[in-house]
Amino acid sequence: MYRGITLLILSLLVAAALYAPIQIPYDLVSVGHVAPAEEWLLMQDGSGGLLATHQNFKTGVVERVASWQFERGDLSGMEVMIPRDAAGQIRLGDTLVCMYSAVIQQQILELENQLNIKQSERQVAVTGEKPPIVQEAETRLSFAKQTLTLREKEYVAAQQLVADQVLARLEFIRIENALELARIEVKTAENALENARTGLKTESVDLNASEISALRKQLDFLRRRNAGYVIRSPFDGVVAPIREVGEVLILQKVSEYVLSIPVKSEEMAHIGDSAVVQISDPLSNQTYTARYLYKLPQTQVLGGRSVGFLQAIIQPQYPGERIALGTSAKCIIHCGSLTPRAYLKRILHFSVNKN
Repeated sequence: MYRGITLLILSLLVAAALYAPIQIPYDLVSVGHVAPAEEWLLMQDGSGGLLATHQNFKTGVVERVASWQFERGDLSGMEVMIPRDAAGQIRLGDTLVCMYSAVIQQQILELENQLNIKQSERQVAVTGEKPPIVQEAETRLSFAKQTLTLREKEYVAAQQLVADQVLARLEFIRIENALELARIEVKTAENALENARTGLKTESVDLNASEISALRKQLDFLRRRNAGYVIRSPFDGVVAPIREVGEVLILQKVSEYVLSIPVKSEEMAHIGDSAVVQISDPLSNQTYTARYLYKLPQTQVLGGRSVGFLQAIIQPQYPGERIALGTSAKCIIHCGSLTPRAYLKRILHFSVNKN
């Protein structure tokens, strides 16, 4: 009789507890991965080419991929610069990398030589040459012709060496340019001799001035272009240490962080848009509150179980505050509160599914 009364009392107590007007918090615990909101990575391959990728961890997509390819021997210089403000931040638009083209540099040298020649021609045209100088002009012409003959022989030999893949392409370009300059010098010497004997007409002087102006404009353009091979910062961020061979520069946006949390697939349905996540930084032991972002549409198998992924956003408490990156952050997902009956039902449901 007493046993029956005891069971009845216990049953009444359980029923009262299950239907009591109270709420029990329902939380999930997991270990999440912390990443910067955005990351920009610059890499260099074995041929000297550069590749930059811009990863947005909030959206989960690569927003932009850019590459800079140089023919072998073209890239003559590259300088990585890390400008920082007083807070140690890289600002949007800051110059990070400067590159210089060997081909453009060679073109600049050639134009500078042509400009010097044209300026000399103008001096001859304006002042005229006296008879004692005619002999000197003839000597310069003879020397220029001899130089041209040597350059032509050198060019013929270089053509065969390039065909046999013995001579580097950049060296062949130098020999070819030298031949062209020798031809120009012969022409210049011929003109100088003619000017020394007869002088130039006004029209020729005007033409020479126009050629000098054109050469100066070409030089200005090439100098600006060679100085324009720069890579600028795509956002405000901080420089991170490189992780692998071939990486040149890593820039991370840490004004906010993205938290990725693996959750059992059967529990994903109970995480709503109003879910709040608490994360513990393993290095500082600081606790942060993360805001629900979205759920990834695919699942994976981890530890023999199917899991989905919850994405959340962490806002640092003050500017310049750093949160440890990586997969070691303890996360508590607050999914709201349940009645005792609903809480027990959910626990029993997960226990049955697990078994």
